[in-house]
Amino acid sequence: MELYKARSLESLAESYGISVVDGMDPTAHYILVREVFKHCRLDITDQPRIAINSCFARRDLPKNRPPARG
Repeated sequence: MELYKARSLESLAESYGISVVDGMDPTAHYILVREVFKHCRLDITDQPRIAINSCFARRDLPKNRPPARG
């Protein structure tokens, strides 16, 4: 998203009214990225949006289940 929008994650979060905390752990950072994407996904064209969505879908899979093929 940062590359597509040419803005830092912090700047994007701020523009959508999402709080950013210094020193976030990986889980908090992931949640921040996901929340920013929820706000800006309609501004992103289909192909990049599908790719970003795919990354979130893989991350959200239960740990003991392999990703679906197709």
